[in-house]
Amino acid sequence: MARNHQCPLAIIPARTGSKGIATKNFRPLGGLSPVERALGCVISLGLEAVVSVDSEAPILAFSGGARWLTRPPELAQDETPMADVIAHVLATVYGPHDQPIVLLQPTQPLRDPRYVKQALSLLNQLMSGTIMSVTAAPSPDKLLRMITDRDHGPLRLESWEDTLVERRQDARPAYRRDGTVYAWRRGQPFMGQPWVPLIVLPEHTCPLDTEDDWREAERRLVQ
Repeated sequence: MARNHQCPLAIIPARTGSKGIATKNFRPLGGLSPVERALGCVISLGLEAVVSVDSEAPILAFSGGARWLTRPPELAQDETPMADVIAHVLATVYGPHDQPIVLLQPTQPLRDPRYVKQALSLLNQLMSGTIMSVTAAPSPDKLLRMITDRDHGPLRLESWEDTLVERRQDARPAYRRDGTVYAWRRGQPFMGQPWVPLIVLPEHTCPLDTEDDWREAERRLVQ
């Protein structure tokens, strides 16, 4: 059953700390920082946006009209769950109880706004659950993988050991999260099930976890 249209809220989590790539959220990448690229996506879609930062975050000349919200120190640690960061934003920024929420992590700099638009369109058809962007897994995880049926129904977790006997031609599609977009509704839990897949093409994804990832993203952004 479709919901009435409401202006979605985009959350962009952008603390300064990072183990893999120093200050990666604010470091120039092909002329724009990952945070600025996420803001550009928000602007192109006309969404309301909140950038969740820590006290060390630099002030950017380009803010895209977004609200900047400083987290308390305990929510700016390496081990801080994303769900806690989201809860802080939603407790601070008012919105309707079932407002569409999207999470746009800056560490996905190749994000195509069309995927965010598709996620919101899919969300409009759900009463509950989370739209999750995924990419095809080139090889299954050793211990755990996410599967869906051939009609791309809700994702579910499955132990790899349980499927070793499958013939290659009978194997079901396996996917991994890519971080391009998550979408759910205010008043429902982040990552609440069912997980509905939004499949992202490999050329549209490049998560920034290592310096090698950074160099690959730079190469692809200038193509």
